[in-house]
Amino acid sequence: MKYSKSLLTNEIDRIRKEIGHDEVKIFIKQILFDDNTNTIWIITEDRGSKSAIIGKGGWVVGRLREDLNIKKIHVESHSDFILKKYQIELSLRKVDSFIKIMNIQIKKTLVKCDSENLTNSNHNNKVEPNDNNEAKFDDDNNVLMKIDDTIVNKDLTGILNLKKLLESRINQIYNFNMEKYLNKELLSIHGINIKDKNENNNYENNGNRLKKDNINRYKENTDGINWNNINEDRINGNSVNCDSLNEHELHNPELKHQSVVALSGGVDSSFSLILAKYLGFTPIAVTIDPGTIILPKVFKNNIDNLIKNLGVEHHYLKRDYSSIIEDSFNGKFHPCGRCSSMTGKNIFEFAYKKGVNLVIFGDLLSTGCQCLTENKIRFNNSEEITMFRLNLPATLSIGKEEIREFTSKFHVKKIKGFGCPLLHEAHKKYHHIKKFSIQRILRETRSGALEPGEALEQIWSFYKT
Repeated sequence: MKYSKSLLTNEIDRIRKEIGHDEVKIFIKQILFDDNTNTIWIITEDRGSKSAIIGKGGWVVGRLREDLNIKKIHVESHSDFILKKYQIELSLRKVDSFIKIMNIQIKKTLVKCDSENLTNSNHNNKVEPNDNNEAKFDDDNNVLMKIDDTIVNKDLTGILNLKKLLESRINQIYNFNMEKYLNKELLSIHGINIKDKNENNNYENNGNRLKKDNINRYKENTDGINWNNINEDRINGNSVNCDSLNEHELHNPELKHQSVVALSGGVDSSFSLILAKYLGFTPIAVTIDPGTIILPKVFKNNIDNLIKNLGVEHHYLKRDYSSIIEDSFNGKFHPCGRCSSMTGKNIFEFAYKKGVNLVIFGDLLSTGCQCLTENKIRFNNSEEITMFRLNLPATLSIGKEEIREFTSKFHVKKIKGFGCPLLHEAHKKYHHIKKFSIQRILRETRSGALEPGEALEQIWSFYKT
């Protein structure tokens, strides 16, 4: 069915009049309708028209959804999308710059070695050094290097797929669907053509499993891969678990880890791990465990369930945060700043020891030019090391609502309240600390990560403590 601007405007005017709202002029820029999901996107010219369509307490849009028999209505302001699109364009520019830096580093670190060491044993990627001692790339930007007598596979699949995702998000700025993109477009890159779940006869158990014939067909089209190295749990008698399917492992099962993901158990870091996995970053997940006052059981349950679901490598790192806990209980400072700084340092050190130079965080605020940063780090008395930090949600300029909707598909539970138990206790004991938490909420609201109503709800929750 086609929904015109005049039809929706008349319906909204009627509903506002019936429930006693003031008469206002509404400006709708664009209407998008997805017949498969029975969802409408109403794009208004500005936030004033958006507020008028939503109505006080959401009454107007709620009645509109019922009267039109629509499953879901998204009301968005075009003025908000102008900023979001600009932020994503800046992120894309930053990612492009990172890809160039990585290509240069790969070439610089390639050590001259004889062809026999690289090509004997019938290595899958048969890449030989050239006379100019430069890296030789294949079609997927893979390169083999010899560093300190160790053959390593340097692969840019994750970051290249992130670039493609950003481009798609820009092109579908109003109604981009992350789940649909990953299921249809990204998986098809790796040779498995997945149609909509309600149309594909190869789906079983509500579309969560792919039949083995898809995998066999993919095998036939991927020469040079040793499929005996694939974990037997991935291929059983009838199907492959699509929820835990690592597309890039299918593309290259011997690939080294490209990233370390900081995983706290909240929805933001969980989103980062899920996306890192499906984009082909082959991540290792790391959780800092200073005790239940900072990492309670409810967070650990989220972590353990997600790790089991995704099938990624994960480590809990026991660390002593007693000085932070003690000073917070004494009201000396807000705990989040120092806790975040110490956590970041510990995770970067872990990544360094694993030989990984890219660490992914669930930060929402560092959008645009700050989404991917180069960090000069010194561990103990070692020389200065260059490592990179990727704030994945911020790179996409994604909001909390979209993150929660996506992570719920992986059974990540929303945790009530704001922050950890340590922050909760600090709020109760020292009311001045709430000010800094409120500042954080306002920053996320200003960046577009939080809707004003949700921000108000979080701030109001402080006064229940």
